[in-house]
Amino acid sequence: MANAIIAFAIAAATLVLLLVGASVALATASERRVEAVKRQGPHVKRVGGVLLVTIGLWFAFLAVANPIYLLP
Repeated sequence: MANAIIAFAIAAATLVLLLVGASVALATASERRVEAVKRQGPHVKRVGGVLLVTIGLWFAFLAVANPIYLLP
């Protein structure tokens, strides 16, 4: 169970770092690109949400497929 928690924490931290890095990169974009970036906001949110749900479902599948915590 500890390995699953560590794996989830690593995946979550990686996703957070990638999203924060992307946000910082977008924040430093030139002024003339701001309008184009604003139009992409909803798409970025959807993609980020899909990634979060997919990773969550993957970890749920791993927990069900290999229930090592039930072993004595």
